[in-house]
Amino acid sequence: MSFAPTNKRILIAVATTVVAALAVIGSTWSGPPGSDFALWILLCVLGEALWVRLPVGNATLSMAITANFAAMLLLPPGQALAAIAIATVIAEATLMRKSPLRFAFNAAQSLLAASAGIAVLDALGGVVFEPRAFGFPQMLACVAGAATYTLVNTAAVSMMIGLEHRMSAFAAWRANFANAYEVTSNAALFALGVMLALLIRLIGPAAVVLVGLPVVLAWMSYRHVLGAATASDDDYDERDAA
Repeated sequence: MSFAPTNKRILIAVATTVVAALAVIGSTWSGPPGSDFALWILLCVLGEALWVRLPVGNATLSMAITANFAAMLLLPPGQALAAIAIATVIAEATLMRKSPLRFAFNAAQSLLAASAGIAVLDALGGVVFEPRAFGFPQMLACVAGAATYTLVNTAAVSMMIGLEHRMSAFAAWRANFANAYEVTSNAALFALGVMLALLIRLIGPAAVVLVGLPVVLAWMSYRHVLGAATASDDDYDERDAA
């Protein structure tokens, strides 16, 4: 199943989302990318490659949320958002072979979700990612940022499922995301993102190996519970995705 070309509401929704994402990246980008920018794109792509199918609307979700959230915590905002969007396009265009309309929407909505999460982190004073400086206030900021990211991300996906399948966005959200397993596993992936950021500050890129195994195990658990086996061009991506 693919976007119906005559469905103007879908085309308008995709165009609006992409324009909003371009405006956000334009307002947050500053300076040339750092030396580790390409590494973060790679990590986010690897997370995108670990995907599962959700119950309703041919939706999918991936494990990229761990790398995405770590990038949000460590990189300058514009670079974090760009890395997330670029990784989504690369993974969905090459690994999942989705249509340009789909990967454009998924990249844009993932960028907007991450931007909202970063805004909340900044509003709460930001996060100092040094192991000795990370305490309860920083933990609360991470929880609020993760919750905001999830709210925007799942709402965007549910809206598009509703438009294409002529059902309410709330019904799509309830079927795909409103269950204890989703909430718990989602929280675990965000927690792994925080751990990845802290460990990178402590020991460097080698931290990817330590966090990578739990992410793969989470993906295997998702596959077992949701019964997802193969990707198709017809998927919406919850987590960049996102």
